[in-house]
Amino acid sequence: MGPNRPNRIYPSQSDPIKIHRAAVIQLGFIGLLGTGVVLLGQLTVQRYGHELTVLPHEHITAPKPPPARLLPLPKTQVHADAPPLTKSPQTKTINFLKGAVKLDPLDHPIIGDPNAKEVIAFIVDYTSPQCLAVARHLEAKQSRTTPPFAIMIVYAPTESVCNKYIPDEQGHQSRNGCGYAALALAVWHSSPDQFLEFHKWLLETGQGLSPQLAEQRAIEHIQTDRLAAAIKAPWVRNRLIKDIDIFGVTIKINPQSRAPMLLVDQQLQIPTAPDRKN
Repeated sequence: MGPNRPNRIYPSQSDPIKIHRAAVIQLGFIGLLGTGVVLLGQLTVQRYGHELTVLPHEHITAPKPPPARLLPLPKTQVHADAPPLTKSPQTKTINFLKGAVKLDPLDHPIIGDPNAKEVIAFIVDYTSPQCLAVARHLEAKQSRTTPPFAIMIVYAPTESVCNKYIPDEQGHQSRNGCGYAALALAVWHSSPDQFLEFHKWLLETGQGLSPQLAEQRAIEHIQTDRLAAAIKAPWVRNRLIKDIDIFGVTIKINPQSRAPMLLVDQQLQIPTAPDRKN
């Protein structure tokens, strides 16, 4: 606080500077008084700004998203000249295998006149190269027969995806056979006049064919919207299921039955190497 007696700041000075204790106390009091004035101002002046309150997680709620806007689904466009997606009311039942198989030529893809006197049921798997050989043999024989017989196409793909009579371990033998059969049925259902060309192409290229290429080829025969409408029609699925059930009947007759097969009158024929004599 300062000495009681004056101190000499520099030894050479003749008149020492005197510092009194009372002066030091007064100076400290003035400093404390200024500090008090500052604190008093902080307490009395209004504060500006916003306080940030941190809430626990259970009190935080995410804003609700706006309600979803439901858009109407586009309607499938079907050309005016497209055939109706319903079965014809006319029926013509043909009995095969002593009535164990009853088929309607008007409800199957058919090559030739459905009202022909003789009709052969050709059980097909597009992934079987033997089916191509049998098809060529039937086509040649059909052209030499007077009056020509009709060939009714029945599908039996050797693929467990759609054929419940094929074990899973054997289902890979006919890869994509179910899809090819469905495409062929859709083409027939939508544009019967385009079926024969697509049918022959599948027989020639079905083994090792990609589903994308098969679909693209089908679109070349009928427009995309017509193909989509035909595939979604119940007739295609139901026809394939019924055809596979026909294959199930042939399994009971011959457990080794596989496409190609022929239903001729009351006989089940499993051709292996068709030639002129057979």
